[in-house]
Amino acid sequence: MLGASVGVGDLRAQPTETESETGSETGSETESETETETESETETETETESEPKLRDEVPGHWMLYGATIGALLEDDTSYAILGVEVSYARVFPSLLAYGVYLDLRYDQGAEGVGFSLGPQVGYALFVIDAGPYVRLGRQSAVGFRARACLAIVGAVSFCGGAAALTGGERFAEITLLLKYPRRSRE
Repeated sequence: MLGASVGVGDLRAQPTETESETGSETGSETESETETETESETETETETESEPKLRDEVPGHWMLYGATIGALLEDDTSYAILGVEVSYARVFPSLLAYGVYLDLRYDQGAEGVGFSLGPQVGYALFVIDAGPYVRLGRQSAVGFRARACLAIVGAVSFCGGAAALTGGERFAEITLLLKYPRRSRE
């Protein structure tokens, strides 16, 4: 038997010489018990390896690149917005996360662009971010914006927020945010 490999399944109780001659039931009972134990151990190992472990796969440093589509609700009128967003997030095994975002978008109401930069914090599927907001265009203004997002499937989020700008101007927003996550480092 030199050079023969032995696998875990091959390590079964071997009947002794007297048991194999007599065909004793004790030997075959021991053999079938050992086979059953080995099979159940193998099944448990396979189940454990195949189960997705969210807390093992998600933690780390992430860059998220995305597109935004939505509406601004301002003074009984709604305007379309289209934009892009880039964010960095550090996710811990507890699924608590923090990071920063940069958002740039076309604002139909201002007939120009708006952008915001600020911190974000989240837990599991919920994220809150806030920061200064600058609107350039026909209705230029500066202010502060905050929003809350709920991730529905992976990197698809629904967000709702509000902003207060100079001149007493305010708006609410509802957006769909589609992001492409990419691990930035291990």
